[in-house]
Amino acid sequence: MAELPANIAVASGFVSTPSDAIWDFVSDVANWPRLFPDWIAAVVADDDRFTATGPAKEKADLYPAADAESRSLEVEVVDELGSADTLRLRVLDVSGGSIVFVVHGRLSGTSDAAWHAKRDAVESGLLALSVS
Repeated sequence: MAELPANIAVASGFVSTPSDAIWDFVSDVANWPRLFPDWIAAVVADDDRFTATGPAKEKADLYPAADAESRSLEVEVVDELGSADTLRLRVLDVSGGSIVFVVHGRLSGTSDAAWHAKRDAVESGLLALSVS
């Protein structure tokens, strides 16, 4: 198997909670400040999208498209400069709980430091996943 390109990241987390409850939580991007607090500080609904504000006051528009049956979510993320990528999230039901996978990419023009911070924030959010 080939190594992932440097501009793509994959993260996962396990939680001993049934997948229905995890899906309800992670598929609602309004919960993402709790899920990914080191990446997203606030989310506000705005017509057909959500506006996310990061810890350093950076902004991005989030356009979610959910498929509840397959427990998959695709979120187009568009930053302030118009650079876009699609974050893909999937919840799997496994023995003893659920696993959440996220595949996301580096937005064009993102600094190395900002890319590493986002990758780490998504990974740490999934590792600390909890719906309580």
